[in-house]
Amino acid sequence: SSSRLGSLLLTGSITLFAEQSLAQRQAVLASWQLSRITPLRIMAKSFLILSQKAYTQNSLLFAQAIGYTDTPASYKKTTSYPFLFLTFPPGDAPVDISTDVVIVGSGPGGSVSAARLATAGHRVLVVDKGRAFSTSSFPMTQAAAEFHMFENHGLVSTEESSLAIMAGSTWGGGGTINWGVSLRTPRAVRREWAEADGLDMFVSEAYEQALDAVCKGICASTEYPINSRGQALIDAARLLGHDAEKLPLNSGQDENHACGRCHMGCGSNSKMGPIASWLPRAADKGTQFMDGLVVDKVLFAADGKTAVGVEGRWTPREGGYERRVRVRAKRVVISAGSLWSPVILKKSGITNPMVGQNLHTHPAMFVVASRGEEINPWEGPIMPSIVTSLENLDGAYHGARIEPSAALPFMCLAGIPWSSGPSHRARLLHAPSLAPYVVFIRENQPGGRISVDPTTGAPVPHYTLNASTRSHMMTGTIALARMLYAHGVQTITVGIPSLRTFERPEAARADVAFAAWLKELIEQDLANVAGLTVSAHQMGSCRMSANPKRGVVDPTGKVYGTKGLYVADASVFPSASGVNPMVTVMATAWHISDCITEDLRKAA
Repeated sequence: SSSRLGSLLLTGSITLFAEQSLAQRQAVLASWQLSRITPLRIMAKSFLILSQKAYTQNSLLFAQAIGYTDTPASYKKTTSYPFLFLTFPPGDAPVDISTDVVIVGSGPGGSVSAARLATAGHRVLVVDKGRAFSTSSFPMTQAAAEFHMFENHGLVSTEESSLAIMAGSTWGGGGTINWGVSLRTPRAVRREWAEADGLDMFVSEAYEQALDAVCKGICASTEYPINSRGQALIDAARLLGHDAEKLPLNSGQDENHACGRCHMGCGSNSKMGPIASWLPRAADKGTQFMDGLVVDKVLFAADGKTAVGVEGRWTPREGGYERRVRVRAKRVVISAGSLWSPVILKKSGITNPMVGQNLHTHPAMFVVASRGEEINPWEGPIMPSIVTSLENLDGAYHGARIEPSAALPFMCLAGIPWSSGPSHRARLLHAPSLAPYVVFIRENQPGGRISVDPTTGAPVPHYTLNASTRSHMMTGTIALARMLYAHGVQTITVGIPSLRTFERPEAARADVAFAAWLKELIEQDLANVAGLTVSAHQMGSCRMSANPKRGVVDPTGKVYGTKGLYVADASVFPSASGVNPMVTVMATAWHISDCITEDLRKAA
């Protein structure tokens, strides 16, 4: 605080925080982490994340000390597809463009829609506010990737600061920065969607064929060499009788793909995300592209219901000026993701109260283990294995899944609570031996919502974890800890500041020591973990339903109360998918784009 009274209230001392000794400031941060006052816990977490990022992402000395390099050991430079993007010179008049279908968003939903519609013979234009980068610039550094390719330059916090959200904001969307997991929509979830929202297409043979087609289209495979931490999770789970297996990845067709940095862009072009699969296929069929376009609203005909295009602001890559762009189209597809799709609809005058409601996520808890031996966890596939036996804890397919996490130094260390500067620096040097995992939850709770910031126009997510979600998160975390201990790890750290790290003593005392630590874990109150849980999967904010009172879009993806306006991304999910959502998004977009083609055929 800049005042002595404020300092007294926040730190217990009239000495200004900046003037306190290093030891005093560390003690203050430690006390804030454990405070019952939520804003103090959030403030502590913010300070620590910013300082950790600044150090781990930018210190050459740190990188050299742990042997980390920005490019993988097996790196081979490749060339990417030569996309051609529309550009415009400076000028005051709006730019007018005409096409059959304009798609807002180039991620998994938008890219599949583009390829499918272009293959059907339609003129397609894909626009995105994010920028395109050649694969020769991948993988970016940790700091550069967050700045250039992630929403809000890294993380988006919920209004309640209960959850940190990771989302893509680049060409290819989340498919460019995700971890490549290519799981099909679980049958139990498909049945739930069919029964709860009248969406029979999810249990149809056509949807099964769409899943087959998109998995083939991204070369999803388990035929790749697994790394040590991925195999360790499988072995640890099976020791205690849990079901575990390799995950299909969309880089599985490349036996030499051993890059743990693909969420900073895949430099080998082996990860078959949108920029390596669907968007090139769309381009080969004549699709046009525009990056750097922020869409402000959907344009409607005089009846106020028929979508006739979109309008937005375009800036060139080098900046310096802005042009207004109007795209006229027979059909409009919003594929901007669960954060931005409801915002665009709201700004376009869609008054359906369900727009922005029903936000679901996969909240995740970090657990970091070490066997005391160097494994360089940032090498090899990011997320190669999964434990599935805890996915149905309530009989309705809500529960926990356990997977390895991305293991760049910052992400490893983000899961380790801070206690003091010296102890944390010591942990930093052990980064090559750390194996991070995530316990992520298919939650059973009322959805959150997306509102619009009145000043910036950006999405504001509102979301808190209910008791059921916290209980399932604890169940999964306890199970993972038991697996890791049985597998012989030396240390286990859970992302809860009030819980000490388990350190395995000599064999004679190990079981007693672990039982005591496990008791401490069980007693933790996850209601006080504000800001410590993360999600990279946002879903449901424009729910698909056969019931207009429950949904934003109908079973074909068309926005209720409109003509020619569709949504095709994870925002149409009725609830959380329960698995990494990329394949579900693609298969759903496959279905919606076929519905659009049929709609255009009837209108011809």
